[in-house]
Amino acid sequence: MSNKIKKMAYENVTDDVEWQLKVWWGTTYNKPILHSSIDEYLTEELLLEFYMNKFFTDAVFKKEYEQDMGLKSHKEKEDEEWFKKQMGEGYNSPEEDEEEIHEKF
Repeated sequence: MSNKIKKMAYENVTDDVEWQLKVWWGTTYNKPILHSSIDEYLTEELLLEFYMNKFFTDAVFKKEYEQDMGLKSHKEKEDEEWFKKQMGEGYNSPEEDEEEIHEKF
């Protein structure tokens, strides 16, 4: 009986995204994993809450996501605008510079 329960727990923890989200939720909010209020959430809502929490609490995760998606933070946009004003007509964005390099080769 014990091995069967261990196997079921292992499979849930390693393969089941919904279960992983429930474990995350319970750990994050210091509630039992099978707490009744967890059943009020759809899997999509748990995933949304997980990612929102991750973006708020993990700067590296957020930065990697922004880089992967080609997004710039508000501060980066302000910095680029300031730099553009300082450089005048000779300014190329990093993306434009990269395109020029690819065109040459």
